[in-house]
Amino acid sequence: MVTPVGEAVTAYVATRRWASGTTKHSTYTLDQFADVVGVDTPIGAVDHDACARWWATRQHLAASSARSRRSTVANFLRWCRHTGLLDGDPLAGIPIPREPRRMPAVLSDDDVAALLRVLPDDRADAIVRLMYRLGLRCIDCANLQIGDVDLKGLTITITGKGGHVDLLPLPVECATAIRRYLGRHRAPAGPLFRTYSTPSRAMSAQHISECVGGWLREAGIKQARHDGIGAHALRRTCATDLLKRATIRQTQAVLRHQSLQSTARYLRWSDAEELRSVVDPA
Repeated sequence: MVTPVGEAVTAYVATRRWASGTTKHSTYTLDQFADVVGVDTPIGAVDHDACARWWATRQHLAASSARSRRSTVANFLRWCRHTGLLDGDPLAGIPIPREPRRMPAVLSDDDVAALLRVLPDDRADAIVRLMYRLGLRCIDCANLQIGDVDLKGLTITITGKGGHVDLLPLPVECATAIRRYLGRHRAPAGPLFRTYSTPSRAMSAQHISECVGGWLREAGIKQARHDGIGAHALRRTCATDLLKRATIRQTQAVLRHQSLQSTARYLRWSDAEELRSVVDPA
């Protein structure tokens, strides 16, 4: 049976257990791939030249974006091989773009203090403290339920990307901030961080990201739209702070990285501080 590329893409996406954001991004990338190589082209006829034509349309992207698109298509083609729809790897020989090494944008202690000073209310204070003390992402905060927080045992259950669930210790300052917030906005159950317009509804990850970005601008920390200083900078700040006093394995556990390589990206900043006494003994 001949399976067109478009049908193969639909079948592949249906087998994945992705988060909604990943599904949307991957489907968009694969639809673009199908448009270039031909939606009705048999998947078994997709060869190196067809992949090269698609890859040529991605050259305007930044290296990180191009790598992401290539990885999405590579995973799709690998699935096609495993299901017997395709022989060989038509992406072979197409180089993976190398990303320039950049220092991650992190906040200084003064930046964190300035940010905390401009926060408008207890909800904002609790969100920011969870982000820079435990490295929570916007989606992690959006997923939090009141029952996930044990203010007596000082633990917090995080449902992160891909539905992974982790139990972490809750820093005292975070527990204090959450307790203060819940004291003003009581609820027996449901989302922890709720919208003010509809108190029964959780804040979305996008809403949280926009709020944090606004607070960073108000504090004078974020200077431009694409300066790398956004909500995720709080997670990076947590990572670099942890590596000053914890092992890389402990840091990996707090950040909930699946790969140790993801955690290792933050070592360059930490190593620079550790090497200070070597290059400047005085």
